[in-house]
Amino acid sequence: MDIQFFTTLFIIMAFVYLMVGFISSKNIKSEDDFSFSSSGLSYFSLTLTLLATQIGGGAIIGSINESYERGFSGLFYNLGIFLGLIILAMGVGKKLCSFKVRTNAEIFEKIYGSRKLRSVASVISALSLFGLLVGQVVASKNLFNSFFDESMGTPIYFWIFWAVVLFYTMFGGFKAVVTTDIIQLFIIFL
Repeated sequence: MDIQFFTTLFIIMAFVYLMVGFISSKNIKSEDDFSFSSSGLSYFSLTLTLLATQIGGGAIIGSINESYERGFSGLFYNLGIFLGLIILAMGVGKKLCSFKVRTNAEIFEKIYGSRKLRSVASVISALSLFGLLVGQVVASKNLFNSFFDESMGTPIYFWIFWAVVLFYTMFGGFKAVVTTDIIQLFIIFL
């Protein structure tokens, strides 16, 4: 890949994402604004952020590779995404929202009255989210390595990338994450 073209796109995207974080931070007045976008999301925004969360390297590149190596069974990941979104749309998502909880683990305490079960679910959730973070770090490193070799500055791009992600998430909260998800989805569609 042409390093100048990549660097230009990288800088533009970093700037856009930093601006999203900065603009989103202006509307944060409470913890609920930061964590849940308490002003609410439109159905369109919610749909796009759910799609963007699911459609990515795993769904596109990973399933293509698995399909090439294993045939139709490589498409099961995408089938799982599809079925999960259909199940949410059929009312499960609305039912989950009716519990008025902040985390999935709180559902265990609310329904079963067990703080211990909530604690166990919280630990499992934290471990799985940590695993997802590690997977994202490894995937981003591999992505940068696929564009150019180490001598061309991969570590610099890698660290700048994660600094930008941390900035827009820390300052813009959930609203910034949703906005960047929508931008990424439009880029994927293009």
